[in-house]
Amino acid sequence: MTDEDLATRYAVLRAAAAEVVHSALLSEYPAPYTPERPTSTEHGSMHVPGAVDPRRHSLAFTHYREDGTSEPYDLERLGAEIRAELDADRIRGEHVPDHPVRDVQLTDARAMCMASLLKELTKRLNPGPAMGTAESGRALAAVAEECSKRLENLAGLGD
Repeated sequence: MTDEDLATRYAVLRAAAAEVVHSALLSEYPAPYTPERPTSTEHGSMHVPGAVDPRRHSLAFTHYREDGTSEPYDLERLGAEIRAELDADRIRGEHVPDHPVRDVQLTDARAMCMASLLKELTKRLNPGPAMGTAESGRALAAVAEECSKRLENLAGLGD
């Protein structure tokens, strides 16, 4: 291996590391939402500012605004944003100029495990025992179901 080959490999590794750090710093979903402490109202009842409704909000993500405040992440909005990110993603084998090739390789076992978890998420987000009659998780459930089917097809388990 020549010095030029090593320099090229180092440049690719450095670019990948910088991209990981950059994306981690820009993440919109760094931590679960934790509302403020309950306060007493004039009638003595407890009120929780920014209360999270698990039928409408994600308990895993927090939406941080430009002004420094935060709020629980709305499931409908989260589903739409994830759908847009997936639609804008490059396809397998597509190379973006000035970016290293990064096709993710999955074993069948890993794909089956991820598909199983996504199916469980789908069941929990759709109206039913977990969500009640709430419809706000449907968009996110559709994304999870689509991804689980893709993973099953990769593992050779699809219909």
